[in-house]
Amino acid sequence: MMKPLIVGTRGSALALAQAEMTEAALGLAFPDREIVRKVITTTGDRRTDVPLSEVAKSEGGLDKGVFTKELEVALENGEIDLAVHSMKDVPTVLADHFEIVGALERAPVSDVLVCSDADSLDVLPEGATVATSSVRRQRQLKWLRPDIKLVDIRGNVPTRLQKLRDNDEVDAIMLAEAGLVRLGYDLSKELEGGLHAIALAPEEFYPAAGQGIVGFEIRKDDDDARACVEAITHAESMLLL
Repeated sequence: MMKPLIVGTRGSALALAQAEMTEAALGLAFPDREIVRKVITTTGDRRTDVPLSEVAKSEGGLDKGVFTKELEVALENGEIDLAVHSMKDVPTVLADHFEIVGALERAPVSDVLVCSDADSLDVLPEGATVATSSVRRQRQLKWLRPDIKLVDIRGNVPTRLQKLRDNDEVDAIMLAEAGLVRLGYDLSKELEGGLHAIALAPEEFYPAAGQGIVGFEIRKDDDDARACVEAITHAESMLLL
């Protein structure tokens, strides 16, 4: 009897949605194979009390690794067969015994401004406060709007939206369009609480490398996991990694 295929994922709402997409694709490709999900809490998930950059400093590395390290430990120990990642969170260089071998079809790549009283970044009021945990987004916002005040925000997508609704001192937050779409939000309609999501043109507000792509990391010598992942890989999206 073929052993179950164990899929490792973080436990955020978006990560679980991406795991469900992965499991559905695997189930179609291998209907007789048992697919088991293992939820793993990463350093970035645990440390939501401080900015992501500070978490990275405490771990002695870059912020991308704080959302992948524990998944890689589980891979190395054989606790999971493949790790599901948002590719924008994955370090550029992996350890020699790991490999990204597949990806689902890329979602929209734009960054999104979520607010209640504006329909573009230009229309935000002078000195508006924008919350984001991404250093990349912070630098671009300051370049485009030097007057803007930046504050940190942590938590999964629903949590961040709730924080915006509850905090009168924050005018807007930044999110990835891919995450909103995968969680079922319709950007063409008003979000709950009177919020609006404005996608920023990627040629004007540059997205992260790999943004919108769900990728799969395996042990390099695991031929079974490799075959499973390659069967569900979207070739065009894989070429973008």
